[in-house]
Amino acid sequence: MEALVHTFPPVSTSGIIFSAISFREPPRIRSNK
Repeated sequence: MEALVHTFPPVSTSGIIFSAISFREPPRIRSNK
């Protein structure tokens, strides 16, 4: 249980960063194509 608690914050932050990048990138890719 402690391992999940310690690994959860980094995963959530990486997920937020990944979602932000995914929302910012697609328009650029579409505009380039």
